[in-house]
Amino acid sequence: MAIIRIKKADAIAFQLVKKELTRPGAQWEEEQVVIMSPKPSIIRYSYGTRSAVTQTVPDMGFIDRYGSRLTTVFMAGTFGIQVRRVGIKLKDGYTRFLDFRDEIFKKSQDARAKTLDNRKFVYAVNFYDFINDERFAVNLNQFDPQIDAKYNAIENTYQLSFMSIGPIFRVIPVDPTLQVLLLVDWLITEGNAGLNDALAWLRAAPVISQIVTIADLIASGIDIAGQVSANLQILGTLYGSAVAGQVSTLTSPSQSLGQKAIAVIKG
Repeated sequence: MAIIRIKKADAIAFQLVKKELTRPGAQWEEEQVVIMSPKPSIIRYSYGTRSAVTQTVPDMGFIDRYGSRLTTVFMAGTFGIQVRRVGIKLKDGYTRFLDFRDEIFKKSQDARAKTLDNRKFVYAVNFYDFINDERFAVNLNQFDPQIDAKYNAIENTYQLSFMSIGPIFRVIPVDPTLQVLLLVDWLITEGNAGLNDALAWLRAAPVISQIVTIADLIASGIDIAGQVSANLQILGTLYGSAVAGQVSTLTSPSQSLGQKAIAVIKG
């Protein structure tokens, strides 16, 4: 049991993954990532049990344990109005809403394999909650967007419910924001082990888009709460740039740098 645990990041992400059925030995691949920006106003987890309690005498009983129920999650909020940078693109709240509805929810609901260029694909969804340190593959049960003329006549608000169905589907993440979030997650979990190598890889890779430079990021002072070292503080600035949408790409590092960290990014 850990003595202290640090919040990994202030972000929630859904990752649509696909697998080609027409190619033997095909692996799951990333199709689309949506970072929930702004964060949901409500996120509620329901952890339950499948245990059966049998009463014996009036004040006693025994328990047959059958493990826990599948975790269910409820989220509510808005996709906002403000234009935000997503990678190298600018998207307003309405566009982010359509991305989630069409690219995450609707695609994941396909009952049959989808045919594209004579190839058949099936889809699944990974859920990453870096705030509450939860991640699992999910089934999206219901998505209810609405505009309320009385309370919120401008923004699309939503309610979303889903259920865990098991461990995440392992894929190589392509989305640069998710790449950085996963690397920060691993570094905080592992502490200082391998930190210098991982940081050296990040600083050597063309991580930052043309909009900003590493020097600009370090000077900005964006920080992850409760850093475990000075190096992690610097990495926090890279994370800050990622969630601000200023990271454009991560490329393969040299084999001598950050091997454990890179293995984490690659799933």
